[in-house]
Amino acid sequence: MFRKFGPGEKANIDQMVNLTSCFGNPQNQFKSIHIAGTNGKGTVSIKTARILESAGFKTGLFISPHISSFRERITINQQLISQEDVVKHAESVFETIEKQKLNVTFFEIVTMIALLQFAEQKVDYAVLECGMGGRLDATNVITKPEVCAITSIGFDHMEILGTTLEQIAEEKAGIIKQDIPVVLGPTVNQQSVIKKVREMNSKLVEVKWANFRKANQEVVNNIVDLLGVDISEEARANGMSFEQPCRLEKVPESNLKAIFEDHDEDSIVYMDICHNPQAVEAVIEEITKRHPDQKIQIACGFSKNKDHTAMMHYMASHASVTSVYPITSNHFKICPIEEIQDRVKEVQKLFLSFEKPATVFQEPIQGGLISSTLEQVIKESQKQKDIVLICGSFYIMADVREYLKYDDVFDHKEVNFK
Repeated sequence: MFRKFGPGEKANIDQMVNLTSCFGNPQNQFKSIHIAGTNGKGTVSIKTARILESAGFKTGLFISPHISSFRERITINQQLISQEDVVKHAESVFETIEKQKLNVTFFEIVTMIALLQFAEQKVDYAVLECGMGGRLDATNVITKPEVCAITSIGFDHMEILGTTLEQIAEEKAGIIKQDIPVVLGPTVNQQSVIKKVREMNSKLVEVKWANFRKANQEVVNNIVDLLGVDISEEARANGMSFEQPCRLEKVPESNLKAIFEDHDEDSIVYMDICHNPQAVEAVIEEITKRHPDQKIQIACGFSKNKDHTAMMHYMASHASVTSVYPITSNHFKICPIEEIQDRVKEVQKLFLSFEKPATVFQEPIQGGLISSTLEQVIKESQKQKDIVLICGSFYIMADVREYLKYDDVFDHKEVNFK
């Protein structure tokens, strides 16, 4: 299904509107919270859902992309959608698509499955994370959410959303609805967003800058406040304490010991799905803050449509980073190792005019093979007492987590409903 339908660039969401209407508009059968943003939207979505669940509400959560299993995208009270329900809803969706001759994308199909599941299971709330942008996103069939939120504005998906922050902001502002309250993160101050808020007569709550983690928490707190329901401090604390997988996630010592017999208990390995320049910067700064006296060794893979050069430039220029190892996987969205090496050469040229040479880039180990690279990087970091950061893309993390002996539910085949 990934390959058949692809990401899809749409001029409008008419096909998605038609598809939902064929099923009686299930998105209108539950209360929803709609969240967009360049960075932070996944974290905010998950924490919001966890708070509502802790407060006793049956809560659906729709996020993307997944890390280890397709079913992670659609959960109710932390329970993955069952394989049987995926197949059941998918068959109905495909039958309708064929009958109505609709031209829909992969993400629109998955969104439709989520809406059907949430309606069928009679959730109290569903938290829906935009896939990309907002105005033309499949989730924007939600016409009357309880609250909208835009966590941040930054450069990502520029080939579709636009090449300026103002253009990108305008796309994300497309989720703002008439008379529906809006929470804006600290970097969301573009005129197009403020104009949209005024046009829609929406109550506006703006979060002030602190750091990414605190800003996201404040966005969540304001979303919950605007819902106007009784939520205890205990429920808030429980929800806030939940950490999204692969968001500065520290690999447990027990996992590392299961791989390396001579594992050093002081060794620290982080995973993070940072996949654009702003996110990479935030993650490295946070690690430096936590471990000011240690250096960082990075193993990174990238999705094909990302700004690899800017991300690698930041890695190479940071004083704490001593080495960067490229990795890749068989996922069709992952950048091949040859292309990463071409980007490395571009970054090295940029450094010719600086005092610090770009010598941090290491040659690929066995063609960027994840297992071989991580084995060497982790062993080398133990000798040097360095921190390890594995990052760059969602689409390397399933292989990374499997190598690191996580007990996730892993999909070893692409989603296929044939």
